[in-house]
Amino acid sequence: MEAPIFEAVRGWLTEQDFEYDSKDEEGAFVFRYKGGSGIWSCFVFCREDEEQILFYSVAPIAVAEGLRVDLAEFILRANLGAVLGCFEMNVDDGEVRYRTGLDITDTQLETTMLRNMVLANLLMMDTYLPGLLAVVHGGVAPHIAIEKIETGAE
Repeated sequence: MEAPIFEAVRGWLTEQDFEYDSKDEEGAFVFRYKGGSGIWSCFVFCREDEEQILFYSVAPIAVAEGLRVDLAEFILRANLGAVLGCFEMNVDDGEVRYRTGLDITDTQLETTMLRNMVLANLLMMDTYLPGLLAVVHGGVAPHIAIEKIETGAE
């Protein structure tokens, strides 16, 4: 069975020297990424039938149940104005991730498209991870954490 999206993503990840594991039967890739703010897991899902690619950065924490409301506020504030993706939180287990995607229906997948999707995702997680951690581990109010990120205040 031919999987052109999967093979194109594999080629690009290899060219970029990402050390990944592939889950061919799921059409997925998994790797760890080290940004300026921490290390987190990344997942790429190639949806051949839908002609879509989804990229997730998963924050390196599980948010305790008692903090999920604060994190939900943080996520709503972070997503306001986000153009190319969004933060998500699983309210059942506290997983927080950033999602970007491509729909390549009726178009040719270009490596520039992959690069832009991945880099936008990694940049957002790297930018907002300190605030997320400040809310979860430092007791910082969500609006204060977002203000610090978006104004560059210390």
